[in-house]
Amino acid sequence: MIENYVKNLPVDDLMRGSADGIAAFLYRLWRDTDGKMPDETSPIVEYLPQLVILKTVHEPTDSPDIIHVGTESLFAKLLPHAADPKVPQPKLEIEPQYRNLVRLSYVEASKGEPRYDVIGSVYLLPGGLQWLKTERILLPFTAPGGLRWIYCYSILREAQKLKGPPDPKGPRENSPSLSDRHQLLMEHATS
Repeated sequence: MIENYVKNLPVDDLMRGSADGIAAFLYRLWRDTDGKMPDETSPIVEYLPQLVILKTVHEPTDSPDIIHVGTESLFAKLLPHAADPKVPQPKLEIEPQYRNLVRLSYVEASKGEPRYDVIGSVYLLPGGLQWLKTERILLPFTAPGGLRWIYCYSILREAQKLKGPPDPKGPRENSPSLSDRHQLLMEHATS
């Protein structure tokens, strides 16, 4: 049986080479600025294509809304249709079970502390059912007026294709409904 999980890791491990150079740089920038929102002259701007930016959590029963999907982010690579600017809320393209699995890390990041974790999860992607292992850093940056956004950088560590129906066009186009996909995921998780 495949088990979905989120394992929190010490954020300081980023500085000891746990993730990659980008993750370490982003954490160092957050730490050096005391979590203050970077401006357009900040070096973080060159990394925006690799980031997903989210609002903070106001309702702890779901992950937060997404306000930016970088074209080179892991999110855009796994769900390219969700990165389309015409998609009103990219979060809704993510499986509800996955959003529920990862939501608590966003709750903690919304309080102002960075989070670093490893996630293992079964997910139905355009290429079919897969088990993914990712590393993720969540950095809460605060604007001068007090508004906070969460900058998310993710790294794919492992992808394993599983038996299940292919989903060649993604969730919004000619794919199983959310309830059908949920049923498929639950059947696979218990087999």
